[in-house]
Amino acid sequence: MKKILIILAVAALATSVFAATKEDEIYMGATQNDAFVKMFGELIDKDPKAVGEIRNIGANLAKYAERTDIPYEFHVIDLAEFNSFAFPGGYVYVTERFWNILDEDEKAALVAHEIAHVDGRHAINNIDRKKKRDIAVGLIARAVGVRGLYRNAVDYVNNHFGVKYSSKNEEEADEKAVKLCNAAGYNPASELKLIRKINRIIDQNGTEGNVLRNFYAAHPNDDHRIKDAESFLVAGGFDIPAEEPENLKSPFTYVGLVTKVKSESKDGFENKITFVKDTATAADRAGLERDSIVWVMRNGWDGRYENRMPVPAGRGIVTNFGFASEALLRTYGNAKISEGMGVYVVPQPKADYGVGRIVLSKGEPGPLKVQGAENMDRYYVTGTVWNDDYTALVNKVIGYLVVIDSTKEDGYTCFFDESFNYSYCDDEVLPVVSFEDPDADRWIGTIAKAGSKGTSLNPLRKAQKLEVKTNKINADNSDVYAKKTYDVVLTDMDENMPYSTRVVATAQLTSVKDGKVFFRIIDYVENYNAANVEDGLDIYEQIKE
Repeated sequence: MKKILIILAVAALATSVFAATKEDEIYMGATQNDAFVKMFGELIDKDPKAVGEIRNIGANLAKYAERTDIPYEFHVIDLAEFNSFAFPGGYVYVTERFWNILDEDEKAALVAHEIAHVDGRHAINNIDRKKKRDIAVGLIARAVGVRGLYRNAVDYVNNHFGVKYSSKNEEEADEKAVKLCNAAGYNPASELKLIRKINRIIDQNGTEGNVLRNFYAAHPNDDHRIKDAESFLVAGGFDIPAEEPENLKSPFTYVGLVTKVKSESKDGFENKITFVKDTATAADRAGLERDSIVWVMRNGWDGRYENRMPVPAGRGIVTNFGFASEALLRTYGNAKISEGMGVYVVPQPKADYGVGRIVLSKGEPGPLKVQGAENMDRYYVTGTVWNDDYTALVNKVIGYLVVIDSTKEDGYTCFFDESFNYSYCDDEVLPVVSFEDPDADRWIGTIAKAGSKGTSLNPLRKAQKLEVKTNKINADNSDVYAKKTYDVVLTDMDENMPYSTRVVATAQLTSVKDGKVFFRIIDYVENYNAANVEDGLDIYEQIKE
């Protein structure tokens, strides 16, 4: 009876006036961090220089936090987006791409800002009521001797990028960051500099692409933050630094000016532009002619978001060349094409055709030219894309190809990274290069058709049936494979992305009929559903624990 009374008391306390202790917070953060490391461990702290910087800056700042008994850890993760976040208990992460565009002041401000979120208990206080009920269950279990606290931490980790700090949280973190930077000997205006840089990133990239969406969701940004940061500096008696970026010239050959823009929905092109040559000399020097590739540039920011410079807005193919030339254009990212933008010719890198090529016709994949290809061979497809700081075009993996029927020129299926859709133009050849897969021994095949089962009103059951192309499973051995479980895995177009982060669902073999192999989804990984299961995803036999 006494134990029951203790349980009821704990439950009433936890559900009414829940407040995690410091020990609970540290335990929760450690559990979350363990799950995060399990998912992304291969990408954490790969750059020794960056790791040394963030640990040195973090240690200096943490000494001046209000809660000095929090055991902070600071890490850099190799992800191609702008992001930073902190788990309760003091685990601070910054992506390499974000870290490497910041100067020392801005790095200090970013780390101070994340420390401020931890110091103010913002993440743990923003857990919704359902999470608090889950935690209450953990406290009850603890009261009777079961270590069950925060057992749903993995779910929380998976959702963490989507957790939003309130405007009040951001205001508090901005103000505390100014104080922390000043106390630790860094420029107290660092936070204002950081907010300005974030605004520049948003100005150039918007908030829809994967490069910024997660950061913007977690850290809402608005015009008030600039004014608030300035007021924090004034209140502390500090100067507000001027914002005076330089205007840099493009290193590429300028050939003309856009004089007319017309919406176009032909062969995948979005715009038709007319551009007038600036001088005959410039155009002649660029060697422009029909079918030449040109780039329309807009006013943006350099790779470190410190100075203004022309950045890509669209890639086009010249259809009519003269004094008033015309081109069909695909836009770059979220850019809008408008009159007055400059037209440039940019040096194309030499293609490495590796094992073969795909011949495009009007932007659509055509014949596959690969010597010695066999059924179920896999390859990467490369294209010409921009590097991160817009200083050069480079060759990069933009697609993934699986040979289905090697006797046919079109007997393959290919899946392209949509963020590089500007890479395709009329009558282009895409190089095909070798594909290396450390998990090849567990690879079963690729999804040829993600069918549906159940109603379309229930997205969790919409893609239950999967037709898989494979040469491993047939009617004679299906009983063996039916006893195993399988991962449904996102296409591997980023060689740095660990296998564990690409798993979206688990599946089982259901039947082999008329030479066709079928699987069904039995569960989805947190944050994924049927909408994430599509043609081209891979099926792997699960790793044995």
